[in-house]
Amino acid sequence: MIHGAPTAQKLLATETEISSRYSPSELKKLKQYGFTGMNIEQRAIRSGLSEEYNIVYRNFSRNVHSTDFMEFFVQEAPNLIRSADPDVYVEYRDAVCCDVAFISVAGIAIKVNQLASLGLDRRIQGLLRAQQRLQHGSGAGEPD
Repeated sequence: MIHGAPTAQKLLATETEISSRYSPSELKKLKQYGFTGMNIEQRAIRSGLSEEYNIVYRNFSRNVHSTDFMEFFVQEAPNLIRSADPDVYVEYRDAVCCDVAFISVAGIAIKVNQLASLGLDRRIQGLLRAQQRLQHGSGAGEPD
């Protein structure tokens, strides 16, 4: 437990209190789509992150849907890809996946830092700057 953080019982009580404000169908929709009322794909489109969504979605769901032909051809028959270089695709796909992982982890770190008043603002900002330097090809060096 983090000193000053809410206990599990307090979090459950807060959830119960918030849940009581909504009908069962509204609550189900909130749990599924959040306060935006949109699914993840719709939010990605609205925020201009369609390419990132498509790459990440395809990678995490290809075992279920088996509909990502680019992934299939890269693995099974790269000679059939005429319009794109498979190596460029793989590099771009992997870079986007790393960016999405970083964005996700950074978002969690920022929120935990704020909620728990950890005082890690300067260190987190250093990591964000290092990630930007990596994206721009100037090398990250050590985080500030």
